[in-house]
Amino acid sequence: MPLMMNPPPLPDIMEVFLSRVAFTLPAGYERFIRSSNGAEGFLNNSYLALWSIEALFTLNEGYWVERYAPGFFIIGSDGGDTSYAVDKLTGALYAIPFIGMSRKEAKWLAKDFDGFIEALRGA
Repeated sequence: MPLMMNPPPLPDIMEVFLSRVAFTLPAGYERFIRSSNGAEGFLNNSYLALWSIEALFTLNEGYWVERYAPGFFIIGSDGGDTSYAVDKLTGALYAIPFIGMSRKEAKWLAKDFDGFIEALRGA
């Protein structure tokens, strides 16, 4: 299944999301979520599930991201045991395991959202 894009979020929902974000979003990510409120499918051999903006804060709280990997904010996963997270300070994207989640386990993927997508396409 190729990467399937969700419809764009309603403007009200987008504004609520942006008002709650108190950190650096990856360059290109806001453009993506304005056009597609999440996505799921394959980028070549990599599976990608980007969460909807309505689910982001709830899922980050549910996974206790701030406790186990402070300074990160998960935006999706590989559909398995790896999350994809934003470094709140720099906006860079990292792969972090759900089990054993910690800052020291974070693996840098890209400095921005477009580079992240390209990194997954090439994986």
